[in-house]
Amino acid sequence: MMRLRRCFAVFGGMIWVATPVHAQALTEADCKEILVQYGVVAPGCSPAPVTVAAVVLPPKLPAPAASTAAFAPQPAGPLTDRLRESHIFFSEGGVSLRAEAQLQLQKLARVLETEPLADACLKLVGHSDSVGAEAANLILSRQRAQAVGRYLATHLQDPARIEQMVGLGEGQPLPGLATTARENRRVEILARQCPAS
Repeated sequence: MMRLRRCFAVFGGMIWVATPVHAQALTEADCKEILVQYGVVAPGCSPAPVTVAAVVLPPKLPAPAASTAAFAPQPAGPLTDRLRESHIFFSEGGVSLRAEAQLQLQKLARVLETEPLADACLKLVGHSDSVGAEAANLILSRQRAQAVGRYLATHLQDPARIEQMVGLGEGQPLPGLATTARENRRVEILARQCPAS
C-alpha cells in the first residue's frame, strides 16, 4: 500500500497549525446519522449494530481516489440531502457559524478521521448571493471559507489537511436557484486524496 503524504496548507504566507479541540461526545443519534450518511463508525461512537440498507458515501465526500487529480465540484440540485451534507450555509452578510453548522462540521471532522477518508485533503470554496457589490461579495465568500476552515481545523488531528480555502463571490450560484437566493451564501466542501510524497 502506498504511503501518503499529509498536505501542508499555506495561507497568507504562513503555515497554519491549530491544536485539535476535543468536541463534545456525539449522541447515539449523531452516531447513527453518521453511520447512515457516511457508512462509517465515527471515533467515540460504539460499533453497535444499526440496520442500514445499502449505505453509500455521498458523492461530495467520496473515498479518496488513487490519483491526485484536481478537486472537481459535483453537479448540485437545489437543497438535496447531498448538498446539505457538503455545504455550510450562512445568514445574509454573515461569516459567523451558526450552532447547527458547528455541529455539522464536528460530525464531518469525525468522519474525516475514519477510513476511507483519513487521507483526504479538503478544499473549502466560499460563495455568496448576488445581493450587494460584487467586490464585497468576493471578500465575504473568502471570509466564509476561512471561518469554516478555522473551525474545522480545530477538530481535525491534522489541520494541514485543509489544503485550500478560496472565495468565488457570486459567480457560481447553485443550479436552479435565483442568484439572490439565500442558499447561495455557502461554503462548499470538496475532498480528494492528499498527493503522494
